[in-house]
Amino acid sequence: MQQITQDILIYIQSNPVLTLVIAFITGFLATRMVAAERRPGPLGFTIIGLCGLFLGHFLIAYYEYTEYLDSLLELRILADMIAAFIGSFAIAGAIHFIKPT
Repeated sequence: MQQITQDILIYIQSNPVLTLVIAFITGFLATRMVAAERRPGPLGFTIIGLCGLFLGHFLIAYYEYTEYLDSLLELRILADMIAAFIGSFAIAGAIHFIKPT
């Protein structure tokens, strides 16, 4: 489990600009789908997106889909966006469940 976490952190740190863009977009979309009235600002979107990106990549690495996704280099960004959105949606849903609007 510790090795998976280290691999994810290395992957996220390898391209920080792309990671922040993906995190912001997926965090924004996830909070738009979950919260009805109150939404966090750009920093909140990015934090939720980063947590979702980490969660999504953790699940990909845990179920050993990393090798398969590495063979599809053309679709890697799309796979990152989908994984980050699913993770961000779960994080935003948990936040909304704990503190509803």
